[in-house]
Amino acid sequence: MEITPQTMAFIEAHANDDPRALALQAAKYPEVDMPLAVRQLAARQLAARKIPSWHRTAGLWYPC
Repeated sequence: MEITPQTMAFIEAHANDDPRALALQAAKYPEVDMPLAVRQLAARQLAARKIPSWHRTAGLWYPC
């Protein structure tokens, strides 16, 4: 699985947004791999609560 620069930028820009709401707006972002972005956002938000040290690590991609 390759993460495109557009998808990475989207994930960083929407780090605090609701992944479910973003999934419903997938048509607005055709250049973004939305299923991957939504899974990453949900995993990152969970990590922020459960394992903050991982969340603070830049460039970490979570298994989904």
